[in-house]
Amino acid sequence: MAQKYSTRCHISDAEGNVCGQEIVLTAGIKVPEIGQEPEVKTKAFVQAIVGHLMKKHPGHAAFAMATMEQFLAYSVVGMTQSEDPGCMLFMARFAEYACKISALPVSDNMIVGLVTRMELTTEDPQRAKIIQAMQYIRDFQVRRLAPPVVDSSQIRLGPTA
Repeated sequence: MAQKYSTRCHISDAEGNVCGQEIVLTAGIKVPEIGQEPEVKTKAFVQAIVGHLMKKHPGHAAFAMATMEQFLAYSVVGMTQSEDPGCMLFMARFAEYACKISALPVSDNMIVGLVTRMELTTEDPQRAKIIQAMQYIRDFQVRRLAPPVVDSSQIRLGPTA
C-alpha cells in the first residue's frame, strides 16, 4: 500500500493561529528539473495549494501571484542587457529577495542547540564566539547585516610620511 503525504496550510492569522487545513493528500510528487515541464500530478498539487490560498487567504494569493510575475520578469530580463536604471534596480532588488527566501531559516535557538550538541558548555570561552560567528554568517546570508560603520579619519590612501 502506497504511503500518503498530507500537505496542510501553514499561514497564520493576525492572532498567530495557524490555518492548519489539509489542502491535498499525495502519494509523493515527482520533482521536475528546473525549467522542465512538471508532471500533471505535480501541477495538480500546486493548483490545489493555489486554490486554497485564493479561497481562504486572498491577500497571500495576490502576493504570490505578483511575486510569480516578477520572477518571470527577473528570469527573462536576465537574458538581456539593459541600460535602464529602473531595470537594474529591479534586478538587484529581486535578486536580494530571492536570496532571502532561498536561505534556510536558522534561528538563534537552532544555533545554540547545534553548539550544545558540539558539547561546548556554557563555561567554555569559545562557545560565545562560535555562536556569534554562526549568527554573523546566517545574518550575512539573509542580508540582515547593517553596513559597517567606517571612521573616515582612519582611512589612509597611499603611503604615509
